Parts: sequence; C-alpha cells; structure tokens
Amino acid sequence: MQDAVQYFSYPNVTPGYTEFILNVLLRHSEYPNVAQLAVLFVEATKPALDTAEKMSLYMEALIQTDLDAAFKYQVRHSISSLT
Repeated sequence: MQDAVQYFSYPNVTPGYTEFILNVLLRHSEYPNVAQLAVLFVEATKPALDTAEKMSLYMEALIQTDLDAAFKYQVRHSISSLT
C-alpha cells in the first residue's frame, strides 16, 4: 500500500481520480496508518479538492491523523468560501 502511494506521489504522475484513491485508502484497506498515507498523498500530489466528496475524504484523513491540521484546514476552507 505504501509503495502504491509513493508511485502516485511522483511529480510527473498526475492522477485524475483523486476521489477514488482517497476512498480506497480510507475505506477499503486493512493496513494501519492508511489515513496518514492519504494525507501524504494529497500533500505530495496537491490535487484539486474541488468537490465536496474530495474535501470530505481529505478532512476525514486529517481528523484521523492530526486534529490541529484538520481544524486549520476547516477554518481556511470556511473563510475562503465566504469571499
């Protein structure tokens, strides 16, 4: 699982199915620390989190790994959606 995330995280690879990857990592894996792998995937590839489902999956991963980062992301997202 970790190897798969590393392959997707190469700079020249731009996965167009971010939602699918996050969903598989968070909901269909038996490995420990998959939420951390999901966060690392998003941080490394910087995909557009342009749908509610993508943002929700990323937020779920953040909540499982780092509540402070999840709170900051939520505040930043809430403020940017008001402007």
